[in-house]
Amino acid sequence: MSHLHSDPLSTPSTPVQVHTEFLSATDAARLVARVGVEACLRQMVQALEADFARWSDFDKTARTAAHSAHGVIELMPVADAHDYAFKYVNGHPINTQHGLPTVMAFGALADVATGARAL
Repeated sequence: MSHLHSDPLSTPSTPVQVHTEFLSATDAARLVARVGVEACLRQMVQALEADFARWSDFDKTARTAAHSAHGVIELMPVADAHDYAFKYVNGHPINTQHGLPTVMAFGALADVATGARAL
């Protein structure tokens, strides 16, 4: 998880402009092309290993699900002392009849101290 470690509440400061970064599939493909598949996979594995090594630091909450006749929508939150993240994902097999993907997802990352979006 990305860390915004400074404590913005400890000292008064001028307002900070918050910018939300959107990573599209095209952006991800460009990143992989620029960095290389092997390097991207190595860095992802390193990040996963680092997070699993501090598994007990995470506030893990079971996903919540909203079921309907045609599918399910799930919210999957996780947090540590610095960051809060969630993934929203759906599964709707009927979507093929409407020209939509059967599974769609997005996520968000926020600073725990301020609630400001980081991604």
